[in-house]
Amino acid sequence: DAEMMRSLNVFAQGLAVTAFQMKQAAAIQALEVKMPSVASVCIGGIGVDITAAFVIAHAGQLSLAAQLAAKAGFDGVDVKSCHGYLFQELLSAFLREGRYGGSFENRSRLYLACMRAVKAVLPENILLTSRLSVVDMLPKPYGFGNDEKGNIDFREPDLLVDALADMGVSI
Repeated sequence: DAEMMRSLNVFAQGLAVTAFQMKQAAAIQALEVKMPSVASVCIGGIGVDITAAFVIAHAGQLSLAAQLAAKAGFDGVDVKSCHGYLFQELLSAFLREGRYGGSFENRSRLYLACMRAVKAVLPENILLTSRLSVVDMLPKPYGFGNDEKGNIDFREPDLLVDALADMGVSI
């Protein structure tokens, strides 16, 4: 129905709307959508500063949205990491402490884990893509893809694009 499609669109843009799963439980069951084992796909070693429950929920919601998109006949799923969405904010979290800030590995952890979770549930014929801002145009430590003087620095964006390409994501 129209409400489910509107909610699917919000999910596909990378926003976590937890109420959707509760409100649409009957519709989801009617479509016979199976939730993936997100814990085994997504959690492995993820810390607690963004709680494990949040990570499971976020990856699960994105995975569920991907499944619904495939069931609804969409050709692909686009997970956003641009324009201030959560993943893009974490990529520039140089000053954040914990498992989701500081090093490139930490700052890209949630994004890559969620992309793996979505990829795991999509049929081979469904395209997985991601709109990715590779340069924030803010000097490091406030922006991704820039050095301390604000010059473009593609070293980390290249690493991220390589990681996404390795898992079969189209950019």
